[in-house]
Amino acid sequence: MMSLPHHMDNAPPSLSVPQCLPRDRDESMAEERDENLSPQSLQESPGEHLRKPRIIMIREELVDLTGAPLTASILGQMLYWSQKTKDFDLYMAEESADPPKCFSALRHGWFYKANREIIEETLLRVTLVTFRRYMNFLRGRGWIQTRRNPENKLDSKIQYRVNLRKLCVDLQRKGHTLSSFEAYELCPHSEQNPSEQNICEQQNNFLKKENV
Repeated sequence: MMSLPHHMDNAPPSLSVPQCLPRDRDESMAEERDENLSPQSLQESPGEHLRKPRIIMIREELVDLTGAPLTASILGQMLYWSQKTKDFDLYMAEESADPPKCFSALRHGWFYKANREIIEETLLRVTLVTFRRYMNFLRGRGWIQTRRNPENKLDSKIQYRVNLRKLCVDLQRKGHTLSSFEAYELCPHSEQNPSEQNICEQQNNFLKKENV
């Protein structure tokens, strides 16, 4: 009886090995994937490897204020990171100061976030050009302030700061409060006399052109 040929898996590279059938190729790929799994992971169910979906909360008061849920989601994310600043207490002191400080005197509450990070965090799925248009809208309304690193002129990264005082006043006009910031009493001291307001507006307009 003729002996059956030996399996060709261990054949030297010089020999011509037939191509796998589609089904065999899929099985071999599955084996390669299995080799990358640890013994512990092999015992886990497939569902345990799935990433939990992220949930983005859009605040109603910010939608009423901005008029658009996408812009409101960016503003809400900026509020979130403003609460994570290391100098939060000093930031609150600046925002509740009476008389209020102008842009040139603001030292606290600044943070850096890359544009792509904000886009990913808010799940906007928009281009950088569109994102900058949204951000320019928020800056134009005075709710977001921007600057470059004052300690390093070579650093081109844009730092952000939420103008809580302005945001609080504008929300009140819409019949809302700045939730999670009520305890800091930002709004009662928010009104400026005309001379202070004109000086601050002039400084803000100048610094916006210089910093961005």
